[in-house]
Amino acid sequence: REEKKKRIKKTINKQASMGKDYYSVLGINRSADQHEIAYAYKKLALKYHPKRSSADYKTSKNEFDRISEAYEVLSNDFMKSIYDRYGEDFLKSGADDEKSGFKAGYKFSGKSEQIFEKFFLERNSFADIVDDGSACTKIGTMFGHSYGAMKGPEFPRQIDVEVTIECSLLELYNGCNKRVQYERRVLDIDARTTLVKTESKTVQVLPGYSDATKIAYVGQGQEFPGLTPSNLIFKFREVPHEQYQRQGNDLYYTHTVTLLHALQAKAVRIPTLDGRQLSIPVDEVISPQTELLVKGEGMPIHQTACKEKYLNHQKKGNLYVRFNVKFPEVMEHETLQELGKLLD
Repeated sequence: REEKKKRIKKTINKQASMGKDYYSVLGINRSADQHEIAYAYKKLALKYHPKRSSADYKTSKNEFDRISEAYEVLSNDFMKSIYDRYGEDFLKSGADDEKSGFKAGYKFSGKSEQIFEKFFLERNSFADIVDDGSACTKIGTMFGHSYGAMKGPEFPRQIDVEVTIECSLLELYNGCNKRVQYERRVLDIDARTTLVKTESKTVQVLPGYSDATKIAYVGQGQEFPGLTPSNLIFKFREVPHEQYQRQGNDLYYTHTVTLLHALQAKAVRIPTLDGRQLSIPVDEVISPQTELLVKGEGMPIHQTACKEKYLNHQKKGNLYVRFNVKFPEVMEHETLQELGKLLD
């Protein structure tokens, strides 16, 4: 009998040295308490969740499963004690108990998403309000101990963080970089409370952006326990220009000329939004109703093509030139008579 105990002990010691190191998976020491285990899981699960990770789906899913399995074991005091004493192989192979007979070992369910949801719901300060006890479904047994994963109640979709960036027409025509500061609500270290955090980003405004343009950063909006983070949305508001007005991809410019200039039908020169001077020929007497079309001198048309190709071959809308004829405030009687003879 004594020899049998020695053989069992030897087998257990051998098994304890084999298998996965769940502590290394979570990046914590073997002396970590439940708070440290939960914090490590929260940090890694949010990083490698397939819907949030920047890695490809297969890579992030495999890592997410490894993290979930480690947390499932270490967060359960009973399984943790078995694992700490005997190792992963023994945890999964089970034990021969003289009183109750053979007990099946642990097997990872593979339901990482349910573990994730359960984790955040249990740390949700409103969980006791929405959970009526019927939302727990058995998904397996661990050494004869039932465990379950909560089915998350239907929460309303979180509101996106929307930030409006004011840009001059000059900036929307030429493009620029804007440093933007905003606030969003994020999960605190305990994963159950939230706090308001001030952050900033440099947003690249490409030529042709408009009030209708939106830039979305998925998952970088509001955070709330048990919910997928909302999005961060940047919108744009055009600041009116003194001389140029924009309508879609077209530009309208009002040019002021004297009455003499209008009568002489001389060419006009107007400044563009990128610093050039356009000389526009005029072949008729200019009136307040005159409108000249200059093709390809409107706003850049924003496209989602390759950036280098986009900047080198960007199309533009049209430019429409309107006129404001400035009449003399006072004219002498003799001058009016001479002018009348000329126009008669």
